[in-house]
Amino acid sequence: MSSKALGDYSVSNGYSASAYGDNNTAVGAQAITGGTSINGFQNRANTALGSGASAGISADGQVNSTAVGAGAAANASNALALGSGAKANLDNSVAIGQGIVTDRTNQVKLGSATNTYTLSGVASDASRAEQVGVTHLVTTDGAGNLATSTFDIAALNDLPNNIAALDGRVGALESGFQNLGGEISETRTEARAGTALALATAGLRYDDRPGKLSLAGGFGHFKGQSGLALGLGYNTSEEFRMNAAVSATTGRGDVGVSVGASWTLN
Repeated sequence: MSSKALGDYSVSNGYSASAYGDNNTAVGAQAITGGTSINGFQNRANTALGSGASAGISADGQVNSTAVGAGAAANASNALALGSGAKANLDNSVAIGQGIVTDRTNQVKLGSATNTYTLSGVASDASRAEQVGVTHLVTTDGAGNLATSTFDIAALNDLPNNIAALDGRVGALESGFQNLGGEISETRTEARAGTALALATAGLRYDDRPGKLSLAGGFGHFKGQSGLALGLGYNTSEEFRMNAAVSATTGRGDVGVSVGASWTLN
């Protein structure tokens, strides 16, 4: 079957290729472009290249659509479909790749989930030099929809300094904890030594008889700390007694002093 071009400046080439309307191009077996709807809005400036490709054929006034590839379809205004079976049938949409189909207007859909992407120039100094203002991270969802995050990439430039400062603060905090641990340990040891001194002093016994001067000694031990006490007691009468003692730890050399007196009131 011969091709047909029905419109001013239209071109068709290929078995049963059809170009309806002005400035349309259909190249390939059964390729089709353009058409005039019942409302009289002509579809113009559409291009279909490839066997069974179609561009601008499905609605009123579709213009400037391009389909390239066997079975490719760009049946919307300003749509572009590149690849075998690619379909961009929504206004201002772009489908690139075999079998890729756009699903919303103004969408650019590139490849499928099995494709990988290489943009060699992205990492070049020239590309970075072209960037102006704040730069952002590009994010994606599970469907591959791209967007930029609100995170400021420029903040990453200060990240090493911030980490170094944080390391310094963490180091100071660790040192503080170590000092605190040492102080807690020292306080615990002193408390145990004090308990040992108190036990040693509590063990002193004096002669209660009037006019007697007595010497007493004592020993105390508590959780690894030991203490010795030495005291003098003197009773002037049956009603009045006094004593004094000196105690010291055996391991730390801490010294304690106690003085006491008592009166009998009845």
